[in-house]
Amino acid sequence: MNFCRRCFYLLLLLMLANLAMASAVRKPLYKFTTIDITGSQRLDAFSINDLGVVVGTYLDQDGIRHGYKLFNGKFDIIDDPNASGWTVCIGINQLGTIVGWYINADGTGQAFVYQNGKFTDIAPEGATFSMATGINDWGRIVGTYYDSAGLQHGFLFDGNHYTTLDVDQAGATYTAAWGINDWGLITVQWGDPDGYDHSSLFDGKKYTEFHVPNSIYTDAAAINNWGEVIFTWYDADGYAHAALLSGGKYTTLDDPDGTDTLGYGVNDLGTAAGAYYKNDRPYGFSAVPK
Repeated sequence: MNFCRRCFYLLLLLMLANLAMASAVRKPLYKFTTIDITGSQRLDAFSINDLGVVVGTYLDQDGIRHGYKLFNGKFDIIDDPNASGWTVCIGINQLGTIVGWYINADGTGQAFVYQNGKFTDIAPEGATFSMATGINDWGRIVGTYYDSAGLQHGFLFDGNHYTTLDVDQAGATYTAAWGINDWGLITVQWGDPDGYDHSSLFDGKKYTEFHVPNSIYTDAAAINNWGEVIFTWYDADGYAHAALLSGGKYTTLDDPDGTDTLGYGVNDLGTAAGAYYKNDRPYGFSAVPK
């Protein structure tokens, strides 16, 4: 076994140990910054790369949903030309390639890749609805789609081939892939027959479930190259919280200005992105470790 391969397996084992040692949720140690566009009804920040570029979506006063990119305080609107009033940017890699989805003229959700100013549709064959949610620096993309029978699956696209991702849990009602890092580790969300959401990590061979302590629902989102995973989880009273799994510990990421917080993105510097609710209105946020 050569040195590079040894390094790969060592880091992979450390990432899996990160999950195995997970314990109670710790208090926040982050500085939060609100992200918003003047005139929007709501805004979500879904992803942030190491350069600090944020992508997401917002709803304007006319009820049109737009995708956006934010860098150094400047917003660029990113709307698929085939969209019928609905574009959502969800993932961005270090090269600036963006993935997401839009609603077409038929009212169907369609996954896309946006690179060098060009939109490209992607979806597994036979998909009736698709969303692209994560992309790594190798250009591998994950997302979710519905088949002709109305069943929801996750997918992995390597640029040439699609692989369907379904958790190996008896009775699972759906699978949705969300994040992928450069090591190929994929976060997935899935549902059980009782209607509860769960999350697992897929390493290419097996699914390992993880669960935020004291949560009723656990929805994993992005995973960075250190194996840190950001979540949205719900407590027994129905309130949403964000948490980051790092070094075997869960750290809460609840925005101090909000009543509910949703965790979506985390980069390799540990900076998180998401949304919080204030007076029933969602605002985006970034959270930098102190």
